[in-house]
Amino acid sequence: MTHRPRLRALAAPLVGALALTGLQFQTAPSAVAANCGSETLTTSAGAVAPGDTLLISGSGFCPGQRLAVKMDFDAYGQLGADPDEEIAEATRGRIEVGADGSFSDEPLVIPRYQSDGKVTEAGTHRVHVLDNDPVTTQFTLFQTTASYAASADVSAATAPGGTVTVSGTGWLDRSSTASSQVGVVLERADQVTIDAAQRLPAFQPHPNAKIWALVPAAAFTAPGEFSSVITLPDGTTTGSTGSTVTFGGHDYRIRLWSGAQLGNGSDITRNVSLSEAAFSVSAPPAVSPPGAKPIKNTKKPAITGKAKVGKVLKTTKGTWNTTVTVKYQWLRNGKTIKGATKAKSKATKKDAKKKITVKVTATKSGWKTATATAKAVKIRR
Repeated sequence: MTHRPRLRALAAPLVGALALTGLQFQTAPSAVAANCGSETLTTSAGAVAPGDTLLISGSGFCPGQRLAVKMDFDAYGQLGADPDEEIAEATRGRIEVGADGSFSDEPLVIPRYQSDGKVTEAGTHRVHVLDNDPVTTQFTLFQTTASYAASADVSAATAPGGTVTVSGTGWLDRSSTASSQVGVVLERADQVTIDAAQRLPAFQPHPNAKIWALVPAAAFTAPGEFSSVITLPDGTTTGSTGSTVTFGGHDYRIRLWSGAQLGNGSDITRNVSLSEAAFSVSAPPAVSPPGAKPIKNTKKPAITGKAKVGKVLKTTKGTWNTTVTVKYQWLRNGKTIKGATKAKSKATKKDAKKKITVKVTATKSGWKTATATAKAVKIRR
């Protein structure tokens, strides 16, 4: 087949019209078929996973046109190009239109990542076919599935020094055979920008100070698959598990990074906020001054009221060996109940068949802080 000469760049007006840059086009004979200009484009049914093949079909094009292929405008470069165009991103040749102005089931492998390394996310994408003589730009939408997943178990993350377990599948690098390096960020859930817990400089696991921990190589059970237990900051500002800002007393969430945020240009860039796994961490205990007298509990707090869903429980503050200021924290099966920090707490459906108790923290200036926990009651429906 004789190839027509190609133009190396778009004229400025055409660039604006197509909103696509860097595309190399071909010239074509000025004679056009009667059906030119009524182009339609379709893709194979169903969502396709990155790395798998999408089938493209079209009609109403000019016979003999050779169509360049792009995805999401210029995010992936030119995917359909002939060898002599020397397009690095190309994974196939141009689509050649048949004598009837159509083509059918032309394969396109969906890239796993964009030209800048960002992962191909699940959702709606565009596939474009283009030429410049006659001027042609046509697109259609298609769906992709997720190529990776991540989750977190935060059931043991109720207090400073607790743990979270992060897990993931499909966290592969650009080679698709080796695991990505994964960074774990602990951020305040009530902040729009990333307000992350940071280790002291001597104990930071990575030059990016916002990364609290790295998923160790030993946590990967297969390429791209991991499960790792991460210890939370201990509420102090010293030592290997201390943080630059006191940790606790807020709601937090987990963010997982790979690629650019870790300075790894050969990896795929992911930035995943596990907002569905937000968790509340109690405030760290107050630090008593050296030589402070100990506060002692002489009678434990006691819960009163009917232990039934919908009823209000009350607690005494207990008796102490000195005049104290107290704070309350209600617990369900030993875990913090978010927002339950008063002397009264109403039993909800979540409390049914659970053991409810309350921890009372006593403080006094110049004295060592102390706590006492009331005897638990089991809530009836």
